[in-house]
Amino acid sequence: MTKKNHWGKNKMDETLKQIRCRPECGFMVRSHSGAEVIELALMHVKKAHPTINVSPDELRKRIRTL
Repeated sequence: MTKKNHWGKNKMDETLKQIRCRPECGFMVRSHSGAEVIELALMHVKKAHPTINVSPDELRKRIRTL
């Protein structure tokens, strides 16, 4: 069960998730949706770092909550 805040909104909706690439790359993605963060990070890796193989589970471990 998802807890609600005093406006009736899901608390999950308020929490930002973030993944950063290597500092020399500079890519960063933030969203309220962890699934969206992973999807966009996977797209970035495929385009900017085609020789790196990374799974959604590996990216999920790198998500930081803000």
